[in-house]
Amino acid sequence: MPVREKAAGGVVFRATGRGWEFLLILDRFGWWTLPKGKGERGETPAQTALREIEEETGVIGRVGSLPGTACYPLEGADDGDVVKEVTYFLVEALPGEARPQPGEVADLRWCPAETAPVQCDYPNNRLVLSRALAQLTGRQDR
Repeated sequence: MPVREKAAGGVVFRATGRGWEFLLILDRFGWWTLPKGKGERGETPAQTALREIEEETGVIGRVGSLPGTACYPLEGADDGDVVKEVTYFLVEALPGEARPQPGEVADLRWCPAETAPVQCDYPNNRLVLSRALAQLTGRQDR
């Protein structure tokens, strides 16, 4: 049975005059993805997501709903089969400037929420982004 490594992250969003935007990061492997990371002792998944988002992007956010979980095998794991399970939250960005974390995040960009899934390089995150957009659209229609 594979070992599960748990992590948490966020679909960071903001409202603009043109609609919703999602924040994507360029990871150290050169792939556009979502901010995420492993939890520290005593943290809840939501606390982990907020800390990782702030560390990787400088964005302070407010946790909302849960758009999904992504699971994938870790390549090159030394101890056999390891599956990473990432819990993603919808996180509203509070006012402030986004900046990439040196050594961890090569770049970042705000992109229209409608096109974010196709701009994200990891297929398992595309579904998370699509669900997040559906939740925001539902929230907007209320």
